[in-house]
Amino acid sequence: MKHYFFLFLMICICPFYVMGQDDSIVKMTELTDESQLVDGGIYIMTGYADNQYFGSQYKLFKENYYFSSGIEEGNRPSTKLSDLLPYCDLLCFERHEDGWYVRNLTSERIGVNRRYLCADKDYKGFLKLNYMPNNHNILSFKKENGKLEAVIGGEKIRFDKDSGRYLLGKDSATTSPVSFFQLENASLLLCDTLDIYSIHTTAHVRLKRHFKSDCFNTLILPFEVENYKKVFGEGALAYLPMGISDGKLHFKSVNGPLEANKPYLLCGKLDVVEDDVHDFGLVKLSYDQGISLVNQKQGITCHGVYKADEYKPEKGTYFFGDSKLYKQEADEKINMKAFRWSFTSSETFNAKAFSMEEILSIIKIPSTFTAESAKIYTLEGQFVGTSLRTLPKGIYIFQGRKIVIK
Repeated sequence: MKHYFFLFLMICICPFYVMGQDDSIVKMTELTDESQLVDGGIYIMTGYADNQYFGSQYKLFKENYYFSSGIEEGNRPSTKLSDLLPYCDLLCFERHEDGWYVRNLTSERIGVNRRYLCADKDYKGFLKLNYMPNNHNILSFKKENGKLEAVIGGEKIRFDKDSGRYLLGKDSATTSPVSFFQLENASLLLCDTLDIYSIHTTAHVRLKRHFKSDCFNTLILPFEVENYKKVFGEGALAYLPMGISDGKLHFKSVNGPLEANKPYLLCGKLDVVEDDVHDFGLVKLSYDQGISLVNQKQGITCHGVYKADEYKPEKGTYFFGDSKLYKQEADEKINMKAFRWSFTSSETFNAKAFSMEEILSIIKIPSTFTAESAKIYTLEGQFVGTSLRTLPKGIYIFQGRKIVIK
C-alpha cells in the first residue's frame, strides 16, 4: 500500500537541495514495487525500526565514509518522516542498459568519487559509494514477507538500529529492510558543476550560475522557462540561433517561453541576484539519454551539455566567451560547465560576424568581436561609452571608423 506524506521540506545540499517554502507542499510516496521507479526520479532512503524512521547520510567516521542515520552525532529517530528529512541524502535513480543505478546527489558535491551507491569489495558488509558504475552498483528489488527488499551487488541493504549504520548482508535480529520515498514538488538547486544523466520530476528549481550583463551567456535547460524576464530581469534578452546565411551567424529574438533542451543566447542587462541563485519557480524537468541536446540549424549544429567535464571537442568547434566567439583550432581538451552549448559549422562565415535583432547588426567586425576596450562617440563627438551592445540604433565612431547599429 502506498503511503503519502504532505509536508514542508528543509534540506540544504548542493548540487541539489530541498528547502522548505511557505507555498511548497512536497509529496512523498513510499516505493512498494519496482514498477513504480521513475528514471531520473528524486528519492530518499530511510531506516525503520521500533515504529520510528531513521535518516541516511554518507558521513566520514574516523578515516572512512559510511551510510549512517547520524545517531552518533545526535540525530534522533522520529515517528514523523518530516523530522528526518534534513538528515537524508537526496538520491536520483538512473535507468542504465544493465539495470538501475542510484546517484547520491548530496555527497557528489564533496567529490565525484562519491557518486553511486555500491557494494565495495574492499569494505565488505558496508553500503558505499564509488565513481564509475559497474556490476557492484546495480540495484534490484525483491519481496520477502510482503516487504520490498533492496539488493545491491547481490547483497541486501539493511538498516542496523544498534549501530545506526546501513549494512549489506543477511538478516539479523537488529537489522531491517530500508525504505525509499520518491519526492515531488521539492525545491532543487541546480549548479553548473553537476552531472545530469537523467531527471524526471516536478520541482521548484533554482540555478546557481554567474551570468554577465552585456555578454554572451549560452544557456540550455532541462525544463521550459515560461517567462525568462521574470527570472533574469526586464533588461534580459534571449536569442535563438537560426543558422548561417550571407556570411553571417543569425539569431532570432525570443519574447515567449524558452523551450526545454533548446540552445539560447542570453544577453542584455541581467538582474544581480544574491549568491548568483536564479529562481525559476515550479517547473517540470525532463531529460534522459534518449533526449538529444544536438540542435541543427542552417549551416550549424549546436551541442548542449548537462555535465561539467573536460571535453575534447571536434576541431573547428565554436565557443562563446564574454564578448567574443572562439574557434577551437587545436586538437586539445577544454573544460566546459553544465547548461551551456557550443556549435560546429559546415559553412565558413565572414570574420565571425553576427546578425542579432535589437543587439547588433555588424557588417564586418574584425576577428573575434572585441568591442569593449575603445571609447565610442556619436557623429557629433559626444562620448557614449565603451560597449556597442548597450547603444540604441544609430551611427557611431568606434576605433576611428563608422559603425552602424541597426
